[in-house]
Amino acid sequence: MSGTTPASGQIALANLQSVFGGTIPINFSEYYQNALTGYTSGVSGIPNIGTQISLSNFYNKTKPGVSYPPVAVQTNQYMFGYPLTGTNGLYLRVTGASGTNLTRFGGSTFNNIQFFGSGSPPSINCQNLILQAKAGDQIKISIQKWTGGNYTVYVRAWYNLGQGWFWPYYWYNTTTGFTTFDFYYTIPSNLLPGNYGIGATCQYYNLNDTFYVTSIFYSLHVVP
Repeated sequence: MSGTTPASGQIALANLQSVFGGTIPINFSEYYQNALTGYTSGVSGIPNIGTQISLSNFYNKTKPGVSYPPVAVQTNQYMFGYPLTGTNGLYLRVTGASGTNLTRFGGSTFNNIQFFGSGSPPSINCQNLILQAKAGDQIKISIQKWTGGNYTVYVRAWYNLGQGWFWPYYWYNTTTGFTTFDFYYTIPSNLLPGNYGIGATCQYYNLNDTFYVTSIFYSLHVVP
């Protein structure tokens, strides 16, 4: 796909499809800035999901050339939810996490380990912290937990690639204070560019506990 949309006059969905790509039949919702399709990722002036969008937003727009890194685009957490609903972080919690791309350099990464304390909300939206990667890249997620005593806690790393939340691994820990856990994950090679979610959770005693749970959401931006 190439070219530029009309600068004035009549503009149609077909113009968007010819410049940015798209499915058949054409679905206007595919062209939000942070849509999972990634068609308009990095294009200035295009609204995010949850805000009003119209064809007039697309005058004189060009699809950016394939380069790395493009402009980092955050995920709309509301569209993904949290991996677990936070309930109580008084005695234990995820204090933060870091996200690193082990395959390539230059893209957006994040690190807010030891940022949140016992007085922080049990569910925290950090969608403004973005990890960028391409399909097939290996990423590293480091999660830190804090406990106020020798409590049994379970820490989990999560990902949401548009099909719900999955946790490929968990850590069992009984150590008081701060402990950091590292999770390595290879992004599927067939994953379409777009905006996805990374999650980190900590809960008390077992994986089914709902009374003491803390949860954090981060953005994963998969680029062409």
